[in-house]
Amino acid sequence: MLEKAAEHMGQLETVASGSLGKAAVVGSKVVGIVGWLLTARDVYNWITAPTPSDEDNNNVIGG
Repeated sequence: MLEKAAEHMGQLETVASGSLGKAAVVGSKVVGIVGWLLTARDVYNWITAPTPSDEDNNNVIGG
């Protein structure tokens, strides 16, 4: 939505002509997808991480 508004106001220019421009568009989409996948992996690891426990009542985990 903000991109469309910026394009209409003349503040954002989209250039995707020729093979270099098309490669840049594809490359940016691939980077975006990889970023989402890495974020999803981090969230999954955070949710499934074990709860640390030391059970010696000294308030230091692993110590």
